[in-house]
Amino acid sequence: MRLWSIQLLIFSDRINHMKMENIYFFIVICFTSLLFASSQDPKITSSLGEIVGKIKYITLGLSNHTVHEYLGIPFAKPPVGDRRFRKPEPLSSLTSPFYAQSSGAICPQIATLVTLNDTQSEDCLYLNVYVPDQRADKPSGHAVMVWVYGGGFQEGAGSHYDFSILSVTGNIIVVTINYRVGVFGFLSTGDDNALGNYGLWDQHLALKWVNDYIKDFGGDNQRVTLAGESSGAMSVGLHALAPVNRGLFQRIIAQSGSMTAPFLNMERGGFENVLTVADSLGCKTDTVDQLMHCLREKSVDDYINALKRLDPGRVIFGPKVDGDFVKINPRDIAKLSESRRLDEVECFRLLDMLSGFNAYEGASVLQYVMDPATIENM
Repeated sequence: MRLWSIQLLIFSDRINHMKMENIYFFIVICFTSLLFASSQDPKITSSLGEIVGKIKYITLGLSNHTVHEYLGIPFAKPPVGDRRFRKPEPLSSLTSPFYAQSSGAICPQIATLVTLNDTQSEDCLYLNVYVPDQRADKPSGHAVMVWVYGGGFQEGAGSHYDFSILSVTGNIIVVTINYRVGVFGFLSTGDDNALGNYGLWDQHLALKWVNDYIKDFGGDNQRVTLAGESSGAMSVGLHALAPVNRGLFQRIIAQSGSMTAPFLNMERGGFENVLTVADSLGCKTDTVDQLMHCLREKSVDDYINALKRLDPGRVIFGPKVDGDFVKINPRDIAKLSESRRLDEVECFRLLDMLSGFNAYEGASVLQYVMDPATIENM
């Protein structure tokens, strides 16, 4: 019996040893795989630090393509706390290495476009860069397109667009950006307490980021096209007229949107909307300065809940003539330029422009201008 017991113990020990060898082998394989995978991740080095992206494989017909994606790169300090309702502040560095492998949060909004995968946060000023893994068409690098999403200045996100296919088929670098929308992007008191147009300044800072750093990704900052659709197209038009953007892009594409659209009331005003939101948030104060201090202390959830209680068609925030970014209402520029030289017109003349609309797209707004019963009988 004793001999049999010893043999069992020896056999058991061999089995355990084999199990441990298998475990070690499994660990080594996994670790090696991780090292190999991480070594394959695309990396770029810039003055911001090392940025690590990820590879995406695309099959088009019989051809296989590779895109390097750098997702969720912050281009500004989080516009939170005292930075809320102010121009964005640039970032001078990133944690190195910075792993840009997933999109950042989208900006707070009450929207129909929000998906289950979206995380909303005021810390939302991120951009995504799609780089084709192929030789550029010119020694200076790939041409670049910066995309501005639409959504009536009330909703949207850069991460809602996947430009990997356009990147490889057009052999261009595509950059999608986030910018603040709705109350956080455009609340304006009409004075220095809150000039508004923060969403437009976000877009401007993203353009400066592209101008400063896109060469590190293999892009040519002298061949930048700014493109957008709907309110994104309106934004593109406003940027084309803003002298502060001179040299940041050379071409524009405006799809289905005009800065002279009837609903885009850009004249100074709208303070009644600020008071309405402030009242809903319990921010009744004696001075505008105190009011803004109170509004900066409220949480994002406070705003979302307050806006849901209000009539969405009654309280809308959008671009304004602020005397800073937008100095002249675009509707008046043509008439004013007849009698005097305008910097806005001179800037616009330096650019190539492509603008257009889709056939029958006006049908999408019939529900707002016609009786529903009439539409059903059409």
